[in-house]
Formats: sequence, C-alpha cells, structure tokens
Amino acid sequence: MGIRDVKAGTALPDMEWSGLSVADGAFNDSSQTISGVFYGPAQQEVGGVFDRDGITGVFGAKRR
Repeated sequence: MGIRDVKAGTALPDMEWSGLSVADGAFNDSSQTISGVFYGPAQQEVGGVFDRDGITGVFGAKRR
C-alpha cells in the first residue's frame, strides 16, 4: 500500500506474498524473495526484508 517510485513520482502496484511456510518463528522463501522472523512476547512482532521487481525494502509490524 502506497509504494511509489520516488524518482519518477509514480505509484507502483501493491505486493503480496502467500503460502509462506513458518518454522521456528521464521520464514524464508527465495522463490518469492522474502524472509523474516516473528519475535517479542508471544511472537506478536514481525520483521523482515524483501526484494522483488527491482524494489528492495524492509518491513515490521506489531500485533495490538
């Protein structure tokens, strides 16, 4: 949501990943170019990295 090409000033389509396997609180799928880990109390937080379609980024979230 809200991905933009800052050089061109144009919007890019949202990204979505599905069917990721989670083992020991972590996920890594090189075919889908994403990896991350759940952490914190009761595994309520997540962080990771992605690289797809020439876009590289990081993400994080916390369950409320």
